Amino acid sequence: MPTSATLAPDQAESGLIEKFRRMSPSAYSGHGGVEKAERWKRQVEKILDVLNCLGEQKVRLGPFMLNGEAKHWWNSVKQCWRETWTEATWENFLVAFDEKCFPISVRERKEVEFIKLQQGRITVEQYAAKFVELSRYVPHIINTETCKARKFERGLRISEGE
Repeated sequence: MPTSATLAPDQAESGLIEKFRRMSPSAYSGHGGVEKAERWKRQVEKILDVLNCLGEQKVRLGPFMLNGEAKHWWNSVKQCWRETWTEATWENFLVAFDEKCFPISVRERKEVEFIKLQQGRITVEQYAAKFVELSRYVPHIINTETCKARKFERGLRISEGE
């Protein structure tokens, strides 16, 4: 059985596409709100990581699952990139996707929610889950592990025995 290293590039690529499809990534049409877009993005990134895809493979496979309005958007982005000599990388795709699916008003609202986040009356586990969820929207605020840890600790409820 030939390995992907010994296959012709087209054969290796089609094998990768088949593996990607077998993992049943959901399609994304551009509808369903911020949460649906975020779930789609996380699911596709997880599959791409499991398949050990390289940057060029990611930017071909991930958008493969776009359809409808989202596919039209992606085609216009690719056209713009060609005209401006912008490199088609996964990182550039994610930036463009976030700009499209997470309007500035949503990102600002999530940033404020993160800044104000306190444990309050919820459990530490619930606080930690909310912290992780919101931290995706504010990498500029918690850009180091130290900043992240300090923000997390500041939001914890102080127990009455202290």
